[in-house]
Amino acid sequence: MMLRFLATLALAGAPLPAFGQTLALDVPQSGSLEISDPRDRYNSPGDIWSFTAEPGIIYRVTLSSPVFDALLTVENGANRSLGWVSDDNPSVGSFDSSAQFATTTRTQVRIRAGSVERNAQGSYTIAIIANGACATATTGRDAWGCAPYVAPAKSEKQLAADREALIAKARASAAKGDGDSLLGLAMIEPDSAQKMAYLERAFTTGYWPALMPLVDALVQRGNSARAFQILNHGVDLGLTRAMQRMAGIYTSGGLGQPSDARRALQFYELAAMRPFGRAADDSAQGFNNLYAARESAQLLAKLYGAPDASIFDQRLKGLSPDERRALDEKKRLAGKAMDLNITANPSLTTKWLGIAARLGDRVAMMDYAARLQNGDGIARDRNESLRWFRKAAVADFGPAKDEVENLVARGEFK
Repeated sequence: MMLRFLATLALAGAPLPAFGQTLALDVPQSGSLEISDPRDRYNSPGDIWSFTAEPGIIYRVTLSSPVFDALLTVENGANRSLGWVSDDNPSVGSFDSSAQFATTTRTQVRIRAGSVERNAQGSYTIAIIANGACATATTGRDAWGCAPYVAPAKSEKQLAADREALIAKARASAAKGDGDSLLGLAMIEPDSAQKMAYLERAFTTGYWPALMPLVDALVQRGNSARAFQILNHGVDLGLTRAMQRMAGIYTSGGLGQPSDARRALQFYELAAMRPFGRAADDSAQGFNNLYAARESAQLLAKLYGAPDASIFDQRLKGLSPDERRALDEKKRLAGKAMDLNITANPSLTTKWLGIAARLGDRVAMMDYAARLQNGDGIARDRNESLRWFRKAAVADFGPAKDEVENLVARGEFK
């Protein structure tokens, strides 16, 4: 399963140079960026590779470097961007880039191995593989360039029969101990006792996506002791959702545990840092872990930037609905910061914004870039600031795209 892909059409910059060296299918190639390489409109060097795409095939290109923040651009001969590009692999905190695309005709494709850094230099590895066929893909087709998928028309009776067939197939797989099927049956089971039985069986098979639903079911049935035991097991397994849930328990007390601000903060930090230094996990559980880590880093950044107790003296009277919501959110964060004994700290705000940015949060990318630009909680760094503004723009974040265009117009990327 692929990581999310981010459109780069608006940020492709100047047309790519003529077709370059040939990239062969299933044969990784080595290259090196040099200061003398052709530059894009953001003043970043890049190499051009050529590949002939056959119609109806979904291709995946990967670009990795141990020394610079990689970024791919894929275009056809008419300088039109193809497919979708992922700037990073946030599930492991890496700065590699990947792209997935397809064409409807035999097409010569230009692939730019570049970077979001202005002065990127050093070695890289680029590779392209066939990653399926449009004919068998039912999702992502439009984004990749396949012809739109048209599901065959079916009557309500046919749809009901298909559903029953899927359930029967799931029951057969569940009888053999398939965790995914057991979890799926639990999600549609109306009887709470049977639902619990499915979840317990899925959990005992070692199917860890069933862990958090099992915790929720145990809480609903009033079995706090076992729910806490299973949550601890999830923490031991490195599941960030379990860490995040444990942080919430220790913030206000729950599942038979007293509130403990120090432990709550430790669990939030543990969850936020968990994806770094791990092998890539493109499973649904891997994405679940990534999102929980990102949420934890976002929360920590907000808490260390939360207003002090004086915010509670402000009144809602005379405020617009949007202003009321903003004030309510500030009060909520201030209250949570007080619960965790957190005081405002610009350096820690910037630190956790940087972590959230590395985990793929587009808003955090732009906020982190602004703090690097202004020296807010961190030393000023123009190059790093421009890099993160551009990363937020590549991630298709509208305000960042506007800011990058303003920076280009002012000559900041020169």
